[in-house]
Amino acid sequence: MAREITERRRAKLERVLRWRQKDLTLVLANIHDPHNVSAIYRSADAFGVAALHLYYTDTAFPELGKKSSASARKWVESVRHRSAEELYAAIGYGGMTIANCLPKLKEEWQKLKASEEKAGEDLPKVDLSRVHATDGVVVEGFDNTPIKFAKCCSPLPGDPIVGFITRGFGVSIHKQSCANAISSMKDPTNAPRWVKAYWADSVKDSYKAGIEIIALNRNELLQDVLAALADIRVPIYAVNARQVENNCAMVSLTIGINNTEHLNRVVARLSKVKDVLKVTRS
Repeated sequence: MAREITERRRAKLERVLRWRQKDLTLVLANIHDPHNVSAIYRSADAFGVAALHLYYTDTAFPELGKKSSASARKWVESVRHRSAEELYAAIGYGGMTIANCLPKLKEEWQKLKASEEKAGEDLPKVDLSRVHATDGVVVEGFDNTPIKFAKCCSPLPGDPIVGFITRGFGVSIHKQSCANAISSMKDPTNAPRWVKAYWADSVKDSYKAGIEIIALNRNELLQDVLAALADIRVPIYAVNARQVENNCAMVSLTIGINNTEHLNRVVARLSKVKDVLKVTRS
């Protein structure tokens, strides 16, 4: 005979359901010990986790004790997956629901309404001195996140920049005009991973930049190029020189540069070296 649901019991059930953590996903991947699995089910039930995703590839799902986890398994849904792709798809599909969004939307609406009621008052100004930068770059929405400078475009202070959220290492900084960045932004799968970035007021002393020099091939050409850089105290990290067509030589350099203005001065100085035809940023 079915148990009658009293008002008190109904209220308790509704309260428990409200406490469910729908934004928390738990995956069991090849956990063999049935005692451990039973304990996870009980913990999930206690913390309001609505479902457990079971990803077992090299063994069968263990037999669980009917007494030790009966109540937990009644309230916690078990979702089985045969492949990693199926698992990712299931998690991604259920990652954002209306129930998740409504509280946040209500909060934002209340903030907007409060700001409108204070019309005429001065808006608080952001104290940029309190924004934490990494290697002289501020990434919108991130604080002290690891960053690296993309080697495809080697951005320098003064270049308009943009950030790309990598998998495994913070944010990669590109020039906004970088061909790789422009192509990636057009890809729907990568577009959400691009974030705003800009140079902080205080930047580090030196950034690596690439320079390519085309000159008439002659003896002591490389010596004169290195001497010109030494005269203006520019650090050199790598040098590569080779002969190209039309009796010319190409000198590729990786040097230390403070910003784009500094780079322009270095290019101007190298352009004055004897027999140099063209100096470009690589």
